[in-house]
Order: sequence, then C-alpha cells, then structure tokens
Amino acid sequence: MTCSGNSLSDNVPNLGCPSLRHDAGSPLCVLVVDDAAELRLLLRLILEQAQCRTIFAADAAQALAWLANERPDLVLLDIGLGAGADGLELCAALKRTQGEAFPKVVMLTADDDPHTIALARTRGADGYVVKPFTPAQILGLVDSFDVWRLDPARRPPAFWPTLRP
Repeated sequence: MTCSGNSLSDNVPNLGCPSLRHDAGSPLCVLVVDDAAELRLLLRLILEQAQCRTIFAADAAQALAWLANERPDLVLLDIGLGAGADGLELCAALKRTQGEAFPKVVMLTADDDPHTIALARTRGADGYVVKPFTPAQILGLVDSFDVWRLDPARRPPAFWPTLRP
C-alpha cells in the first residue's frame, strides 16, 4: 500500500500523507530520498511488495518539507543528492532533532569508501547499504526494521558493509 499522490518526478515535491498515523498496527512508512528517478521507481516496486507506505523525495529540501508535517518509521537515504544538502547532512539533521527515536536512517549509496562509511556512523546513520542491492536485501532490511519498530528489544543486526582492507 502506498500513499496516494506519491510522486516519482524530480519536479513535483511529494509532501506525503500528513493524515496517516504510524503506530504498532500500521504498515511501516518509508521515506526514500534519492535524486535518481529510476532508483525511486525501483524502490517503489520493491517496497510495495512489503506493503509499506512509501514517500519519495528527490532531494533534501523535498524530504525536509515532508518531514515538517509527518515522520516516517524508516528513511532510505542516498548520500549524493545533487544540489543542496547531501544525505550525510540530512541524516545528521534528522538525528539532531529526533535523537535515538524513530525514524531510523539507512544510507543507501554506491559509495563504499571506508571513510564515508565511518562518517555516516558519526552522523547517526542506523545502517549502510551499498548499491547495487537486491530486492531481497531491501525486503529483509524493511522486515528487520518493522520488527524493531514493533518491539524495540528485537533490534536488528547492523546493516553495515564489511570494510575492505
């Protein structure tokens, strides 16, 4: 299930579904922030399989506009977002305002540099998945975070790549 009015367009901001509530009985709400329209489409198709409510933003400004009215359970966040703030800056801002509470932020990026991965940790990211990814990886990640949301004692294993030597 997705929010009505979701936009995969680079030009039309998606301000989400401010009337939706996120409690223990509701589907996981996932905000995808990525500047690549084809990747947003791919993630939409994958997340629909998990019956997630999905919201899409092409950059940090669109994400912040949506976040001003509502809070998702999970944010899948690219590092490179084109003009404006990058994903690491957006992650740090989210963690400053929300602390350890949800939403959880997983960086979803092609950058596998150990320095960038370490920087994502210091900015508060809860996980890091390197592109390319498989649908099974994303579905497993969503399932793990959904269980965590419903039962905080069942914290998922960290989603961090093995650092290369």
